[in-house]
Amino acid sequence: MFIPRSNPSFNTLATHLWYDKYFKRNSMGFRDKEPPPGKPAGQQVILFVGDSFTAGSGLNSVDYRFSDIVEKELNKNGKKYIAINIGKEGATSREEYDTIIYFYYMTKIKPDKIVLQYLGDDIRDVAAEEPLKTTADKPLKIAIDEIMKDKIDVSNPFGTNRLLLSVIRGSYLFDYIYWTYHQNTFVPHLVKLIQGLKHAYKNDYTSAKHKKDLMKFVVYAKENSIQLIVVVFPFMNGVEISDSFYVNDITGFFQANNVSVVNVSPLVKDIPVSKRIVSGQDAHPSKKVNKIVADEILKKLQ
Repeated sequence: MFIPRSNPSFNTLATHLWYDKYFKRNSMGFRDKEPPPGKPAGQQVILFVGDSFTAGSGLNSVDYRFSDIVEKELNKNGKKYIAINIGKEGATSREEYDTIIYFYYMTKIKPDKIVLQYLGDDIRDVAAEEPLKTTADKPLKIAIDEIMKDKIDVSNPFGTNRLLLSVIRGSYLFDYIYWTYHQNTFVPHLVKLIQGLKHAYKNDYTSAKHKKDLMKFVVYAKENSIQLIVVVFPFMNGVEISDSFYVNDITGFFQANNVSVVNVSPLVKDIPVSKRIVSGQDAHPSKKVNKIVADEILKKLQ
């Protein structure tokens, strides 16, 4: 079992192999080429911002990411663009905004376009701050706290004997069998998180506070004469449920603020789940989905 396999939910040896082999970071910590020393003369810069969907987790080559496809297609047509990918695994909307500010501070490169990728858990840091009194009002905060306080040890969520676990962790074969066998055991914890997210979007206080954070992107783009495009992804193995509690709401929010939006849900809903995702162990967008998203972004670029 020495085959590198991406798996965002579990701390497997095969996942470590995958990251070591395929996830190469630049000096700023992003999975991308080194940023140029200042804005290149005669080129337009497109800054791709988001979480692991933007970073391309699960894709063995950055050539398959929507950011890199966009850059290649634009330059194929004789235009001069450079795509810079500052996707950060697990980032929330607040963290993504801070990353834009950090990137400009470190490079002094002002983008001409920003492509912001959105996913349903981008609200989770705001939801964890809910000033609500009863535990029934704070399902997401509780679910996050369980993990953060090691009530659920992500490296050993099944409570395996530590001595036995050390033996398993010393063998790629045993490690692979262990995580494959136990994978569905972690599902209840994920269900808790999804239920908490649904609550966060329905809660007026949390939703309004989150949208105030999202407005920062709109204002930043407007004040700096930057075209902003937002790509709203559903959870790839749950398009319909994603639409019901956040995709339609967030898409409408940005459209109401005159921002171009790529709603990924209708683009992928008829694609079988097995073709939407990287693999049965990794629900990040597949190469096929990345290509579809890239084509839609190209249509939106002015």
